[in-house]
Parts: sequence; C-alpha cells; structure tokens
Amino acid sequence: MALIDDPRAWILRLFEMEQQEGRGALCQRFPDGTTPHDIPLDDGERVYGIYKNKYYFTPTSFIMRRRDGIQRVAWKDICRCSSEHGEGVKTARLIVWD
Repeated sequence: MALIDDPRAWILRLFEMEQQEGRGALCQRFPDGTTPHDIPLDDGERVYGIYKNKYYFTPTSFIMRRRDGIQRVAWKDICRCSSEHGEGVKTARLIVWD
C-alpha cells in the first residue's frame, strides 16, 4: 500500500517533514493517536498530529481551534489547498468542493 493510501501514516510523515524543515517545536506527533479532551471527535477517531496547538489532524478530518469554537473539515470535502509544503507561506486557503 502506498503511503498516501494510509491516512494515519501520511499524517505522521507530513509532521516528520515539518520537523525536518525546522518547525519541530510547533509539531506534536502521536504514532498511536491521541484523544484531546477539549476537541470533539467522532467515536473511535484519533488525532495523529497537532500543529501550533491549533490544528488537529485525524484520518478523516482537519480540525481547527478558533476563537469562536472548533471548525471541522472532512478531508473528502477538500479539493485543493492554495499552498504546497515547503513553500514558506504564512497562510493557506483550503478550497472545498462545491
């Protein structure tokens, strides 16, 4: 199976790449997954990566902590992102399917 076909492994690999880019202090990786008490997760859902204590990555969704609460976006709903890894941009937009 290709790495991209295993969402858990892909998340862990992306976080490893972030650490290699010098942003390890901003990354938390959980090879066995974790269930943060303050993030609403579906039954059996686990978080495998946390970035800046704000962005949570699960095999099924991207979860963002916001001032007004939590926003969840299912990976299947995202069609593209405005940036690529290693580009060095400070913000990116997730574009969802219409």
